[in-house]
Amino acid sequence: MMLLVIYTGTYIPYKTAFIDNSSETVNTVELSIDSLFIIDIIVNFISAYEDNERNIEFRFFRIAQKYVMSWFVFDVLSCIPFQYLDFTGGSDTTSNEVFTEINDGFVSTNTTLLLDLGSRLLNTTIPGTGTGTGTGTGS
Repeated sequence: MMLLVIYTGTYIPYKTAFIDNSSETVNTVELSIDSLFIIDIIVNFISAYEDNERNIEFRFFRIAQKYVMSWFVFDVLSCIPFQYLDFTGGSDTTSNEVFTEINDGFVSTNTTLLLDLGSRLLNTTIPGTGTGTGTGTGS
């Protein structure tokens, strides 16, 4: 099970972010892994555990209560097939195009902020932006 967790934690985010098309074989393997995580949830709901007094707890309600209060949320999140969710808002853009748009906006915003900061430090006006004050003498 640990190998499946490592695979899900490393390859799936990489594939979701950078690989636009995958083969049917890869998709089948990923769905099989998600199915194994679902089976793991079912097994955890019916597996006895050892309590603080070193007694084996067999009551299903107590087992379910302990599981829900501990690892249940993480296990459910691991079952979600994130590779099939559409994070582009339903448009036909690829994940690389979305990243490029975000990155361009980030660089544009940071460049403008840096130019504004530089002009304030130099006490000049940036042509075309109207930012900065003074005459451009740098004094």
